[in-house]
Amino acid sequence: MKPMLKIDDTDFTEYVEEMQPSNNDLDADGSGRDIYTGLMYRTKITDKDKLEVTMLRIWEDTMKSLRAALKPAYVDVTFLDPATNTQSTKEMYCSSITDGIQMYDKSRGKTYYEGATFSLTER
Repeated sequence: MKPMLKIDDTDFTEYVEEMQPSNNDLDADGSGRDIYTGLMYRTKITDKDKLEVTMLRIWEDTMKSLRAALKPAYVDVTFLDPATNTQSTKEMYCSSITDGIQMYDKSRGKTYYEGATFSLTER
């Protein structure tokens, strides 16, 4: 199955240069290593998916759409889940976006962005 990135109703797949999925455990308070023995004690509450996304060169209108799509506190994100190799939709949030290098194309009279990056974390 082909990797994909859809945020709510907007498909950004064609603009993705690289997407790095990861899965992180969420442990309860009190989890950690014993300071005398070094033995690990943990109570796993759950695990959460995270996507680190790097975009290709995108024009100003696409950047505007991306910024608008990421603005709500939570968004539905559809992506290729590596654990199942199937399309998965999860509620996620984006806490920051780096727009990348802002450049101007004189021949088109438009601004574009090179290398925008952002993270999406499962709620």
